[in-house]
Amino acid sequence: MDQERTAWSRDDWEQEYAAIGATSETEAEAILVREAADLKPGRALDLGCGMGTNALWLAEQGWDVTAIDWAETAISAAKAAAVQRGLSASFQVADVTEWTPDSAFDLVISTYALPVGRESQDRALQAAKQALAPGGILLVVEWERSSASAAAFDPSELVSLDELTESLAGLTIEKAEVVAVDLQAHARREGREIDENGKPAHGHSHHGHDTGDWLAACVRARR
Repeated sequence: MDQERTAWSRDDWEQEYAAIGATSETEAEAILVREAADLKPGRALDLGCGMGTNALWLAEQGWDVTAIDWAETAISAAKAAAVQRGLSASFQVADVTEWTPDSAFDLVISTYALPVGRESQDRALQAAKQALAPGGILLVVEWERSSASAAAFDPSELVSLDELTESLAGLTIEKAEVVAVDLQAHARREGREIDENGKPAHGHSHHGHDTGDWLAACVRARR
C-alpha cells in the first residue's frame, strides 16, 4: 500500500520543477478563467505561481501581473515562458508565509498553493488579504480535505471549505463551493504527462494514487 505523502520542502519543489522542465503549456486554471471573466483588468497578484501558467494567462487578458513562488526553478521557467510568449509580468522568488505586499491589487489568486498547516495557511492568507485594494477580489482554490484518500495525502495537509472561509474573516464571501476537478487538465497545467489510461503519469508527481474523486474548495471574496 502506498504511504501518504508528507509536506514538501522547498528543495522538494525545486526538484519537482527541475524534473518537469520548461513547458509552453498555456491552459489556465478553469476556475480562474470562469471567475475572472467578468472582471475589468487591473493589477493582479498570483501567490504561489509555480511556472506561471495562470499569471501569464492573466497578462494575456490585459492584467498587470505580479507573481511569486518560493521555488527559484519555477520562477526561472515562468520568466522564460513570458519571454517566449512576448508577455510582461513580474516574477519574484519569495515565501508566501513571509512575504509582505508593498502595493494593492485588484485581484489576488492562490491556486493549489497554500502551505501545509493551519498556522502557515493563515499567514499566507493574511498576506493575500493585505494585498487587496478596496473592492478587490481574492480567489483561493485548494484541494478539499475530502480528496485526501484519492490523493494519498494526510487529511491534515488539506483544508476544508469551512476552514478557508473562516480564515478569510473580514472579507465579503461572494462564493464558497466544492467543485470537481478535471484531473487531466490539472496535470497538463503542471506540465505532467498523461498515461495510456488517461491519468497523470506518476513520475515525479507530488500526488499519490490519482484515483477517485478529486475535489477542490473554491472561495471568491471581496474586500
